[in-house]
Amino acid sequence: MRKNNKIRLFFSKWSIRKKLALALGCMAAMMVVFIGFVSYQLAMNKVMEMSVNLSENNTQTAGQILSRYLQSVNNVTLQLALLPSLRDIAGNPDPLPQEVSSAASSISFGVRSALNASASDGVRFGYVGIFLANGYEYSSSQAFAKEYTDYNSCLKYLYSCGIDPNDNYIRPTWVDAISFYDSDDNRQTSGLVTVRFIYDSSTMVKQGIILSVIMEKQLCDIYSGYTSNAFIMDTKGKILSSPSKSDIGTQCPDNILSDFLMNSAKHYKVKTYVSKNGNKLVTFFPTMENRAFLVVPFDYYTNLSKQEMGGYIRNVLGLILLGILIAVGLALLISKSLSRSILDLAAFMKRVNGESFEERFPSRGHDEVAYLAEKTNHMLDQIQQSARIREEDLKIKQQLEIRLLQSQINPHLLYNTLNSVLRYVQQGNARKSEEIIMSLSEFFRSSLARGKMEIPLKDELKLITHYIDIQRLARQREIAIICKIEPDLYAYPIVKLTLQPIIENSILHGFAGYKDSEGSIEICASHTDDTFEIIVKDNGIGLLPEELQTLNDSLDTYPPPANLKSFGLYNVNRRIAQTYGEKYGIHVESEITAYTAVILTMPYNKNRSPREEKHV
Repeated sequence: MRKNNKIRLFFSKWSIRKKLALALGCMAAMMVVFIGFVSYQLAMNKVMEMSVNLSENNTQTAGQILSRYLQSVNNVTLQLALLPSLRDIAGNPDPLPQEVSSAASSISFGVRSALNASASDGVRFGYVGIFLANGYEYSSSQAFAKEYTDYNSCLKYLYSCGIDPNDNYIRPTWVDAISFYDSDDNRQTSGLVTVRFIYDSSTMVKQGIILSVIMEKQLCDIYSGYTSNAFIMDTKGKILSSPSKSDIGTQCPDNILSDFLMNSAKHYKVKTYVSKNGNKLVTFFPTMENRAFLVVPFDYYTNLSKQEMGGYIRNVLGLILLGILIAVGLALLISKSLSRSILDLAAFMKRVNGESFEERFPSRGHDEVAYLAEKTNHMLDQIQQSARIREEDLKIKQQLEIRLLQSQINPHLLYNTLNSVLRYVQQGNARKSEEIIMSLSEFFRSSLARGKMEIPLKDELKLITHYIDIQRLARQREIAIICKIEPDLYAYPIVKLTLQPIIENSILHGFAGYKDSEGSIEICASHTDDTFEIIVKDNGIGLLPEELQTLNDSLDTYPPPANLKSFGLYNVNRRIAQTYGEKYGIHVESEITAYTAVILTMPYNKNRSPREEKHV
């Protein structure tokens, strides 16, 4: 189970293209191997069939030549049986000695002439013996005289070989394989014995026997030229002729084959015997008057050269390998074609995952991938629409928050100023009350800015001037404003009511009780390629280090902490961040009894115009 999990984990890391290529390649390779195997089997079956046919043809050819040879032997023995002198002496039941002597020379001459003629035709006899019922006998070699001495001993020999001498008519037949001494070659050799009875032409009474022996080697040379491992076996399983001379006269070791030949083979002219396990194949051809068979053992490739067979196998393996390579190539091409749309969709989803919601997948076709692409595009449309709605809602929320923050500034200023006006009215000082109300009116008129979220820096400075006038008239505070601003920056737009809360913070917390009449505030403006910076620095009491740290930390806290003391600075920082982004805002630097500097950072673009305030 754990091994299967490892295999699944290994393949899970593969791309769809690799998986498709592997699957298609395996299927194609299996198909090629299967087709190759089937083709090989079909070819082998054809080779088997061809091999059997070829072996049967060779066997039949060898058998026919062997039959002609044996027929030549029979013709020679027939020629001997028809010798006039032999017919005369055989027909005399009790010949006189002078008749025997006269016939013997004639018979001997006739036999020698026939044997010499047959030898010149390629038929060589190792022995010829003539044994008549009247006692006459002739032997071409004395080596056989000890075996076959007379007519009766020949009958006994035939009986021992399975031939009944008492049958009315016995055709010329082959009897046995024997070993004898070849006087011509001066060595022991083998031969095949054939028998022909001499009959009275009128009464068909047996008058004698012609017993001849042909050279087994000559017989073997005839068929071994076609099939080197063939042999001749009689119906009892005894080997009569074989290239292996030691096997002659022995029983065939394959009993099943012997039984088959004895029981069935005589019904066929040429036939192939296949063993039950298919390992042994034998082609046989009946010969010697069906008393023996030319047996040719072989395998399916006996008649095919090793070079031809090796070449065929190499060709088959080459075709299978070529088929596998073609199949793998086609599998790669098909997998590439099938996985292209899936890989394109995966790459598209990666780009979308990088928040590229504007792009759409080009849907082609009508398959499952096209359906997924269509639904993905529809989903992106909905996401993009939802994002636009969310962005618009966020902008509206930011504008509402900015307007709320701005609205929190005006009531605070209005409350403090009206308290001062009320005090002067109670004191009966109508002129100062009028001046304060006029300055307050100018302040609010400028702060409205005709519905703009941003106003030029110069207009923001006018707001500060009105605010300083209000502070001077209402609270008798003489505060000096020093501006160090490049002329071209006066027109640069900033969020309205940005500087006034900082000036107010300096007056209320930096100068109150410390420098009510000697305070000064310096306003500097500068820019880099992408940043606009304003520094508002007073010479008030300043802040302790821990107070400064707490103040800067509270500016970036949202929502504002409950114990927030510098709400004006927090308000300004929040509106700048909401308008331009979180990386913009304010930062405070201070030193106790020396100064407090508020640094405002905003984006800079010289071609930027003031933003309009949307009504929500």
